[in-house]
Amino acid sequence: LAGSGAIGISAGAASSIVQSVVNLDGIADASSFGVGADGGTVLVASVGDINIGGEVHADGGVSGNGGTVTTWADGTNRFESGAVITARGGVEAGDGGFIEVSGNDVRVRGTANASALNGAAGTFLIDPWDLLIANGDGSTTFAGSPSGTTGTILSTDTDPTTVYETAVESLSQAGTNVVLADDEITGGSGDISMSITSPSCSDCAITFADLNDKIATTGGAITMTANDGTGGEGGPGLGTINVGHLETTGTYANITLTAGAGGITTGNLCAGGTADACGVARTNDPGDITLTTTGSIETLDVTIYAEDTDSASAYLTMDAGGDIKVGNISLTAIDPSWSVDNATAIANLNAGGSVAMESASVIAEGEKSVTAALYVTVTAGDITVTPSTPAPLSVISVSATALDGGNDSADADASVSLNAGNDILINGGVEVNADATNNVDSSATAHFQLKRRHSLRGRIR
Repeated sequence: LAGSGAIGISAGAASSIVQSVVNLDGIADASSFGVGADGGTVLVASVGDINIGGEVHADGGVSGNGGTVTTWADGTNRFESGAVITARGGVEAGDGGFIEVSGNDVRVRGTANASALNGAAGTFLIDPWDLLIANGDGSTTFAGSPSGTTGTILSTDTDPTTVYETAVESLSQAGTNVVLADDEITGGSGDISMSITSPSCSDCAITFADLNDKIATTGGAITMTANDGTGGEGGPGLGTINVGHLETTGTYANITLTAGAGGITTGNLCAGGTADACGVARTNDPGDITLTTTGSIETLDVTIYAEDTDSASAYLTMDAGGDIKVGNISLTAIDPSWSVDNATAIANLNAGGSVAMESASVIAEGEKSVTAALYVTVTAGDITVTPSTPAPLSVISVSATALDGGNDSADADASVSLNAGNDILINGGVEVNADATNNVDSSATAHFQLKRRHSLRGRIR
């Protein structure tokens, strides 16, 4: 015990020391003994391995901030199943603290808590060399390699660092920032941030073990960055993101993915959403979705659904040095009470290669200033819109509706702009609609623009 003090362990034998300390009396505690005092510091460093199998605490007092628990290993840092590390803020006041589990290889099986009931969330930093996001909680879904023991990773196993989706989700939903990083980054309460940006890695990558897996938040953003640092965020350095489904709910809970030349591949992306589209409830002012890479982008469906009585917005941005391939795009910014001043839904896709999508639906509905737009710009390749079977009536549908029953002016603007270096092929109908009727002073404008050669198999209205 070291109330509000410091516990430090270092040396090549730190692994066995930590295990004996935790097992000796059940706890290594640097929590505050004072009502308003902050939690203390626990530091464990080893030139070899670290095994943590018990409890380590650095909690704040009743109104104090959480402390710091840092574990560094040049070898493998094992945070075992059943182990607990806490750096919680006080019950009445105080922010959450900081927990770090770092090593050349990191095994995360235990429970970390840096939350705060009445303060800002703390941070749990997981800092390995390689990172693998796996399905489930690890008890029955993973076996170490080459040992093959289900739910167990032995010291002789050589797999990359594995973190399970349930651990990341539960930490975020409980109010602890989760940072899985090679270099530390920061985020808001309940956010999930993953960053692999070391200039010494030969192929920086964030990868899901199964692309059908999903990470979902109930109030935080999701940020992923994979780049070797040679060209800044987005390149021209190396870096790959290859993940499954990502969902955020909550105000301004953005999904932001940035990769180098390795590109970005994802499952479905959803911010806000409807139950049938994303399996989550609708939310006011969900976050934007932004994907940036010097390589190519490939995603399944992308959905943003925003409802608000003040100002509703839905923004999708994809910037790729190579190709962009996306399933169905669905953006909706709407006020069902028709009392919102502004509603904006914009999808902006820019590619150095070609762009291929199945369909695009962009809808904005509000009272005064309403904008709905789809912009696709290709430097050298084609733009292709080919729906899945059965094909919708219109494969591109952009609609802006402004309905002000009072004396204020109302403007509705709906735009589709497709600018290709080569061909434009649309296998279906295109509908662009702007409506500002039933207003004393109103304006409605619909734009449809094609540049370069184009082939349209359908109708335009």
